[in-house]
Amino acid sequence: MRLFPTDWLGYLDQLAQWGELSIAARRTFLDGMTPGLSLPPASADPGISELRDAGLLVEAGSTGYVTVAEGSAQFHQVMKALEKYPLFEVPGLAALTAYLSEHYTQQDRSQLHESLALLPNDLPRIAGFVSSVEWLGGALAPRGKAAESADSGTARLLLQFFTEQRDRIPVRDLEEYFPGVPRDELCAGVRLGIQRAVFFLGLRRSDLEPLVGIWPAAARRLRRLSVVLAPEPVAVTRVFRHPFLVDDLTTLLLAARVVPIPLRRDDDKPYTRFVEEAGAMLLSLPDWLESFTGLSLEVRIGLALQAARLTGLLVPGAAGRAGGMPLAPSAESAAWIEKPLAERLAYVMTAICGVRGKPSCLFDLMEEDWTSSDGAREEILPWLVQAFSSVPATTHIGFADFAEYQAAIGSPLATAPLLPESAGSGLATEEAMEELWKSFLGIFLGRCLLALGGAEAGITADARPGFRMTDTGRALLGLPRDGLPDRETAEDDAGTLVVQPNFEVVFLAPSPGAEASLGRFCERVGREVGVLFRITRQSVARAASAGLRPEQVLETLARTSRSPIPTNVAHEIPGWMAAAAP
Repeated sequence: MRLFPTDWLGYLDQLAQWGELSIAARRTFLDGMTPGLSLPPASADPGISELRDAGLLVEAGSTGYVTVAEGSAQFHQVMKALEKYPLFEVPGLAALTAYLSEHYTQQDRSQLHESLALLPNDLPRIAGFVSSVEWLGGALAPRGKAAESADSGTARLLLQFFTEQRDRIPVRDLEEYFPGVPRDELCAGVRLGIQRAVFFLGLRRSDLEPLVGIWPAAARRLRRLSVVLAPEPVAVTRVFRHPFLVDDLTTLLLAARVVPIPLRRDDDKPYTRFVEEAGAMLLSLPDWLESFTGLSLEVRIGLALQAARLTGLLVPGAAGRAGGMPLAPSAESAAWIEKPLAERLAYVMTAICGVRGKPSCLFDLMEEDWTSSDGAREEILPWLVQAFSSVPATTHIGFADFAEYQAAIGSPLATAPLLPESAGSGLATEEAMEELWKSFLGIFLGRCLLALGGAEAGITADARPGFRMTDTGRALLGLPRDGLPDRETAEDDAGTLVVQPNFEVVFLAPSPGAEASLGRFCERVGREVGVLFRITRQSVARAASAGLRPEQVLETLARTSRSPIPTNVAHEIPGWMAAAAP
């Protein structure tokens, strides 16, 4: 090992002397002195005299010039090296890989673990190993004939202290914390722990005090695991469960029947005007759900277009003049639109996940480039299945509690091979990886599970979002389920609205299914409850152009209305649609 003390007993003696210095003098010794060079007499640093009195600096040749004393040269070198990588102040993997590269030789790294013997220069992988909770549990395990040496016994004693009481302490206070252990045994235990990369040395920035302890993030996880429990059920005051992605896709297909959906040439995304017009026809998500998932109307249209491509229900049409190739309905889409919601959902699930079920294909609905490779998907999928398989089907749990617990017990990002380049030029910290994993869980929940009716969202009285799994969600993840996917997608929207003689449609309670259906032949004027739609000549003509028939429109109104459809409304709709027919 390089840049660590070779004489630990002597190092402890020098640290006792270090403890008597002022912080200003310590900074002068580390920042003002360069190994092998002298400080000119012009320097007026008051710490110089203090360091000279302590014997750390001596005169060098010319009168007034000072340099590091020969007996303190290695101490100076070690302390400057620790200052360079303040692991306990900036405990990121970027700092850890640099620390491993500078302090450990290639041979040292190859001996850390048998799986690293042939990969001693794979620093990110090594950093992932030695910064994990699992490493703490096995790195000091007996090796060979010297398994029960005093060194390993003392190292395990220190490790127990660091994991149960304080994760790091000043090196010069070791004897105070372990008064019954001889100094030479303490030094041997620390040396072995550092050799095995279980203990780390770092310099506290505030007072330049050397610290020894276990990796900060591992210590934090150990403490958190002792107090972070599995999420408890929560009581929700409002719920939302509907495969809105299927209805969004249906609405876009009807719009594409009138005019193929134009796309911009530079990024293959729809124009703003189309987003605004199509967004007005989509069912509205509750504000709390939109805030929780981030699924704005623009995002939902992009998600629906992605689903349309994956299912083959929208295909490239003839190239436009100014834009990219527009999307037009496929031959299969006409029959698909006519099917009940449960059958449309089953078609989408089969088209995306395959007949035999490939849950990893759900990642195609996400905009996370770093999950695009097969290797990344195979790495992530078991963690996702494990995480969501623990979610109950009969009660809701808080999403924040769920995400925090899943981050606490680990993630596929623990060794950082899957991190996106956008995470930064260096390796992300453990905290950043945990936040990334929690964010990923939320995105998957919103774009894949909630969007396909695979989960039911809820909101508590104190505005905390929660969710529970459904049979559809378990089917999407390939998990055993009690019912059938279509059991929870039945169109139970009968009697949820009233059609008035003035052509206004009043919703008596939120009904996503009815709202999605009416949005295709009505003009929106509100959301959730109250007057949500108005039936107009223009909206009905648009529906006729999209291929809807008068009997379909009237059947939808009759099924969802609590009272009979007014005679004038039932009379005008067929006439308006006939006038709009080509």
